Amino acid sequence: MRDNTIESIYELIDENIPEFKGYKDYSMWYRENPYLHTGNFGQFLVEKIEKQETTTVKKIFDFINRVFEDQMIDESVKNMIHIQVFEILPGSNQMIKISREYLKGSALFSFNGVLGEFVPKE
Repeated sequence: MRDNTIESIYELIDENIPEFKGYKDYSMWYRENPYLHTGNFGQFLVEKIEKQETTTVKKIFDFINRVFEDQMIDESVKNMIHIQVFEILPGSNQMIKISREYLKGSALFSFNGVLGEFVPKE
């Protein structure tokens, strides 16, 4: 992945998860606000988990894992995912279970922080 800051989170998400562009709530208007765009991406993930679309769910979590491990990606991008994606995933035990199954390393550590369970990094 290339160097990315919060201003380019739109391209980062859209290039890695092209399925998101077809999401019913995807809007170019949201692209003007990184919080709205990333929050909408979080809702997209929740719906894919609820619909048990395993291939897309795994692809999204693989992308998130890469973002959290890439030292060239600005911390603001990781914080945005923490706030706008991880903070809505504890909405059900199913989402927690799936998140813990697919998240790795720094991404899992960040997610566990949302749950108040800071565990050592792998």
